[in-house]
Amino acid sequence: MCIRDREYSLVNGIQYLNSLKPQKTQLFCERILNGLIESKSSSEVFKETEIAQLCTLFSMERPALLLTIDTVMYIYRQCAFIRLPKKILPFFQQINLSEEQMEGVMLAWKACGNNYMTFLKDQSACLTTDQKLDSFSWKLGMPMAKSSVESSVLGDIMPNSRSSIAELSFEIKGEKSDIKLNKTQLQGLYEEFEKIQIKIDELTKQITQF
Repeated sequence: MCIRDREYSLVNGIQYLNSLKPQKTQLFCERILNGLIESKSSSEVFKETEIAQLCTLFSMERPALLLTIDTVMYIYRQCAFIRLPKKILPFFQQINLSEEQMEGVMLAWKACGNNYMTFLKDQSACLTTDQKLDSFSWKLGMPMAKSSVESSVLGDIMPNSRSSIAELSFEIKGEKSDIKLNKTQLQGLYEEFEKIQIKIDELTKQITQF
């Protein structure tokens, strides 16, 4: 799905969410959050019989209801990343969530947000693969400054001394792969790891504060 399609779906999903009776919003959102935690799958939050009941309750067609559910899931995923309560309200305003719905959405978040964030943390920690890493090795060649040493001698000692290359080799189930990164790529990879670590640290800190 392209970015324009996602934006279009979100706009429509917010419109459907805003059309719900505010007094039903909190229970609806809490059910979604608890369903995500219990089922551990976004596709199994509601049973087919519940979908049919909700369509009748909200006077919605099935596609509209499913889009509304997806929109609520999206909102809470963003709440988990935003973390700070004072920044959640501006996010609600940015996506044009009505003031009537904000209260119910926020009350559900206060009631279930702690468990949901713990669930996300556990999911991240449990991400795994059935493939076993059999071996891993790496080599980093750093450029050397100019000196009185003859270049021919340098070439014998370190052939790639002028080209900052990181070489990674790993083997999974007998299949070996090699990755080579130049200086720019290596720096970019390092910066991405730094960003990920900062996000993890912030999320961990926020969870411990709940």
